[in-house]
Amino acid sequence: MKAYFMQRFGAYIVDILLVSTLFTLITMFIPANKNLTNATEEQVKLWETSLKGEVSSKDYLVETVKLDYKIQRNQVPYSILELVFVILYFIVFQFYNKGQTLGKKLFKIRVVREDGSNVTMNDLALRSLLSLSLVSSILTMIFCIAGSLNVYTVSSLIIEVIQTILMIVTVVMVLVRNDGRGLHDLIGSTKVIKS
Repeated sequence: MKAYFMQRFGAYIVDILLVSTLFTLITMFIPANKNLTNATEEQVKLWETSLKGEVSSKDYLVETVKLDYKIQRNQVPYSILELVFVILYFIVFQFYNKGQTLGKKLFKIRVVREDGSNVTMNDLALRSLLSLSLVSSILTMIFCIAGSLNVYTVSSLIIEVIQTILMIVTVVMVLVRNDGRGLHDLIGSTKVIKS
């Protein structure tokens, strides 16, 4: 029997909170990146001067875009580490637990192949490309590392818009399709069922 939307949503929230908490705990022990700290402090100062009316809206926007680019470039090592965490948890861990993350186990659902058999690592990897925004995260990192400020800004905006549209389509599909399969399930040839 198919899993209901709220079960899937609840499991996803539990899993994201778990991965985020673990990632935060581990990165607490990584020495601070001075460039990242300085850029973040600059961003706070800019925000404060904007609140006081000491900077025009146009200048604020231009400086915010520059600082965002600077912060993103300095966060790339953290972004890569976070990507590794997400892959290990949502693909590897879920594979070895027969289609269940801890959130899915808690909500008594699991991912299976279209025919009901156990998922493969490839099935989970394919479905995760969309459901976990892996493609958009990887592309954004590439444009941040290899692109100029303008290239990064435009490409990240386009990627974000496309990702948002795909997520909306996926949620609607899960809600309205009789089998409850979203776009990521169709791509990965999977479905989520009650366990």
